[in-house]
Amino acid sequence: MAELQDLSLREVELQDAAQIRRNIFPNKTLRQIENRIKNSEHERRIVALSNNEIIGYAVLAFRTVPHAHTALLHSLFVRDDFRNKGIGSRIIEHAEKIAFQNGIEILLLEVSAENRNAIPLYKKLGFEEYGLLRNGYKKDGKYKDLALMKKVLGK
Repeated sequence: MAELQDLSLREVELQDAAQIRRNIFPNKTLRQIENRIKNSEHERRIVALSNNEIIGYAVLAFRTVPHAHTALLHSLFVRDDFRNKGIGSRIIEHAEKIAFQNGIEILLLEVSAENRNAIPLYKKLGFEEYGLLRNGYKKDGKYKDLALMKKVLGK
């Protein structure tokens, strides 16, 4: 796997909305994406860039209850033509740093139990499966299971 040399990671900015729509979520409207960026008080949205082009994305969601020490990583996406270049790993590592700096001790994620590419990656990065949520999401009118994974940070 050849690592991408010019990769940079940062938190999303409102002016990224058009690129996010074009490169990551073409089925969403620009307004939907802008609203998500504006209304993300308890989330950190991360973008991965190559040559100033957004090629990856993830959301780190913080719980709002007192004494919460867990956060959820979701909506991880890397553009097809940039996959298998270490970008997903770099996004996850960046999210882990942000989470740890904000007092998070356990990072959670949910992934389709059928996703045979993502699960080994998450395990390689130190995540472990702790459960299965049967019928955890619905895709194309069919229920699918979610693998529940976690990683203790700061080990």
